[in-house]
Amino acid sequence: PESHFGQGAKGDAALMQSRAKEHNFEVEVLEEVSLCDDHVRSTNIRQVILAGNIEKATCMLGRPYHLMGRVMGGDGRGRELGFPTANIQINPSKVLPPDGVYAAIATVNNGSSECYDWEILNNPDGNVALVYIGKRPTFDNGKRHIEVHLCEEDANLYNKTLGTFLISRLRGDMAFEKVELLIEQM
Repeated sequence: PESHFGQGAKGDAALMQSRAKEHNFEVEVLEEVSLCDDHVRSTNIRQVILAGNIEKATCMLGRPYHLMGRVMGGDGRGRELGFPTANIQINPSKVLPPDGVYAAIATVNNGSSECYDWEILNNPDGNVALVYIGKRPTFDNGKRHIEVHLCEEDANLYNKTLGTFLISRLRGDMAFEKVELLIEQM
């Protein structure tokens, strides 16, 4: 099927080619690409992410799905439990997978918004991380949080930029009757 763009999806390849002639640029219309038994389209990728199928999103994107944000102060509960977390604030328009716990690789940057260190994905000594997305039902069931636990690092990350490459969804969000059961799960 042909791609459309713009207001009311009125734009198409023919429109782009006619504008190219008017404004002196080149257009190359490509055949549709399919990967992982699906057409590679932003809408399809968004749906795969919203469904929590991180492995398929990785296949369709050609790289792991990436969340990046500045580390903000939290309530310190993770540190008290023995699993310090970095609370990251991301762009609210970013598509997020369903609430739950995700295996990830993390990159830390000292303030720049650029955190795309693709080499870390091939580095066995990289920052292995767990990412929690959810409303913390065991504690407050309030607003949605994104918390990152770096498994091999316990540094002060406040005001640094933290990027996470999600690798797989480990489980959905869940409430625990006792904090001890949560600690056991972690």
